[in-house]
Amino acid sequence: MQESNEFDTVWEDIYQRGEQLNLYPYDSVVAFLMRRFGKKPQSINILEIGCGAGNNLWFAARQGFTVSGIDASASALAFARKRFEQDKLTGEFEVGSFTELPWGDSLFDVIIDRAASTNVGFETAKTVISQAHRVLKTGGLIYSEVFSDQSSSRGDKSQDGVLSNIRGPYSGAGQIYFYSKSELQQLYQHSWDLLELFHTQKAQYLEDGVELFAHWSLVAKKV
Repeated sequence: MQESNEFDTVWEDIYQRGEQLNLYPYDSVVAFLMRRFGKKPQSINILEIGCGAGNNLWFAARQGFTVSGIDASASALAFARKRFEQDKLTGEFEVGSFTELPWGDSLFDVIIDRAASTNVGFETAKTVISQAHRVLKTGGLIYSEVFSDQSSSRGDKSQDGVLSNIRGPYSGAGQIYFYSKSELQQLYQHSWDLLELFHTQKAQYLEDGVELFAHWSLVAKKV
């Protein structure tokens, strides 16, 4: 087994090449925010962990939310800051690790984790979720998307369960931890109320077989 890193530097390389600098938000994030908070965005303070180029936060800021983001990639955040400045939007961006969030306790109403914590091992993810709980207000929500063990992805497994050198679905996305339902329930079993848990699967039919793309999406409340 190989060791895994907390931050896969493949993402800094990708961003430096000008790739994956997404301009528009993911529809799942838009749907979550507007369904839950669309009528009162001005009163909601959002943190996105692993925010990348800030595309989700760009949308949220335009809607009137107060936004902050953290990512280990300086290149991605430089892009995000420049875009916010050009569009006259306000946002706070920090280069750092989501295992040690540089904010005080009980500051945020919402945390967004769109395929960020799924890039670290299970034990590290426990720290990530603990940090998310710390900075959320009581009653605050986390929206998370992580990849599922029902995916047909293959790779080299590290000591903490992360796959690297992935073949099949999600190849080129660096190291990934693929979650089972029970593992997600374990992550959120203490001091959380798991409000929603969905599983989405998509089949890609190829000449030599079928590849399965699969992920979980969840909403949990800090209690």
